[in-house]
Amino acid sequence: LDGIIVGRHVLTTQSPKATTRVALAPAWSQHLLTTRIGDSLTQRPVAASSIRIRDNRLEVNGEPFLIKGLVPVFPRQSPHLTPDIVFARYRDMGVNVLRLYHEASPEWMQAARRHGLLIVEQPNGSTWNEADPDSRWSLGRLMSRYEGLLEAHMGEPAALMANFGNEIELGGQTGAARSLEQAFKALVSRRPGQLAGYATFKLDHRYCLPLIGINTPETGSLYWERALPHYRREWGAFFGAEFGGFLSDTEVTPTAIRLGRITTQWRILNELDAAGGIFFYSHDNWAQPRFEGWNDPFSPDFADDLRGLWDHLDRPKTELAVMQDIFSD
Repeated sequence: LDGIIVGRHVLTTQSPKATTRVALAPAWSQHLLTTRIGDSLTQRPVAASSIRIRDNRLEVNGEPFLIKGLVPVFPRQSPHLTPDIVFARYRDMGVNVLRLYHEASPEWMQAARRHGLLIVEQPNGSTWNEADPDSRWSLGRLMSRYEGLLEAHMGEPAALMANFGNEIELGGQTGAARSLEQAFKALVSRRPGQLAGYATFKLDHRYCLPLIGINTPETGSLYWERALPHYRREWGAFFGAEFGGFLSDTEVTPTAIRLGRITTQWRILNELDAAGGIFFYSHDNWAQPRFEGWNDPFSPDFADDLRGLWDHLDRPKTELAVMQDIFSD
């Protein structure tokens, strides 16, 4: 490793453990750690970047970091779109983080690196009722998928954070939050240095994770002006895991009203010293998932299908200019 050795403990019969501490300069780079003991050789990737929560604030490579995020959508009506095309476009509008509701593919990770973007991801099958928080078996399987995700992307410089899941409370009963809390405590104890997160709509429970994503798109002024400030004062670091300027997945929101809400929501996130926010979402998505029922992917059946910055044919909408202004430095 191209680092400075800052500590070493040599293997002895009295202390059968050898350790060497190496300090790497914080950077968006990946190193390969090679260990040789006798004829045994092992290698593992190591990221030089430093990501942590300090004083309830997100820091990346020792500096405060504000998430200017976007949920990427690839509409089936625009097959010409590729990760390189849209990631370059996102970067040009000021985006620095992409949020996924699944594990990032190697193609996406490589494209994110090329365009200087970071990714917030989560295990496959970890949204809504895809996991049952009341079932120890289901939570155990989810925990295995989560740890598999961490191992798969260990040392990946484009990986900002791995969420444990998204709104899993919806798949359980009244004790779901307590069950999730127990799972999170087990996770933190096994991986004490890991920046682990979770995305939820609940503000009445403080999960024991370093950074919580609060899903806020379908919320009104009371939520933004009173509930979020209370959460920040009482429970610490959070970011707007979804914000979008609409009050429900069925509300047909006039553009002018939505633009005003988006601007207000971003202002409140900054006033609360939140870790930033993630806009929901990039392109109109006629196949937008629903908690219950079915969505016809060949027509915009619901208002929630039309929340993009670009339409399904990749044409820019008025919302794009506002988001460019919000995310500009």
